[in-house]
Amino acid sequence: MSNLRIITGKYLEEKLKRGYRLMYFLNVTGCSEEELMEHIDRNFSSKAAKAYKKRLKSKSTLHKKSKNTINEMPEEVKLEMVENIETTSECEVPEKTALELLLEKETLLSNALCGEEVLRSDKISRRAVLKNKLKEQHQQMKELTEQILQLQADFETTVSEWTSIGNEMKELSAQIAQKRTLLDAVRSEIDSLKKISIFVYSNGEIEFENQGSFDPTVDSSKVNEIFGNLIQNEAAECLTIKNIKQLAKLLAIVEKLKAEGLKFVIEFDEPTMKEVFDVSQ
Repeated sequence: MSNLRIITGKYLEEKLKRGYRLMYFLNVTGCSEEELMEHIDRNFSSKAAKAYKKRLKSKSTLHKKSKNTINEMPEEVKLEMVENIETTSECEVPEKTALELLLEKETLLSNALCGEEVLRSDKISRRAVLKNKLKEQHQQMKELTEQILQLQADFETTVSEWTSIGNEMKELSAQIAQKRTLLDAVRSEIDSLKKISIFVYSNGEIEFENQGSFDPTVDSSKVNEIFGNLIQNEAAECLTIKNIKQLAKLLAIVEKLKAEGLKFVIEFDEPTMKEVFDVSQ
């Protein structure tokens, strides 16, 4: 009697992920392929059903496609089939006699037992191989012990050399720190002698060259204050609001440059903006 009630989404996902495929589900449920597919169509959306069917018929990762007999199934599959037969006999009206069910159970258990005996024979053979391997490894360990003694002597020599180099590194680190301090001082002096080049473009961009450590960020409230003054200046009437805001920011940057005592030169790509800037300082 079929046991399709166990075929739920959770059950399918769990078994498919573990590598079980169509023949496993047919053996476990005791149904035909057609009955299984109809059950999936009835209980899942068309998209999900299509995906499950495709995965069920894909290549199994548990055993070869060409052999689907009970003897070649993993032991856990055989035992699960036995458990499902018991569950079916308890929860549903049986179509087979008690003797038939017991004979089926006997066959499954007998096959499972044969499989376990084969596994045990395999383990006995493997253990004999491991015994010989242990002998070889024991000899290797003996040889390694001698090598370790030599390595220990080499290690002590290396540690001595490492300590000596460490002391030399400390001296070099002190010299490097001293030279870095001197280099920073020289660079600072170079920056103070360099002029910062400011390029003002009519598209609203302001670029800097040789700005060194100077930060052109200015307070927005200061820029707004300058903008308020510029917007009332008749000379700025020929400029767009965007360009007036740009000049306001530039004037704020110039104030900051002067406050920090930095030298600078300004280049405009629009003569009109230069004229307004000159009269606004």
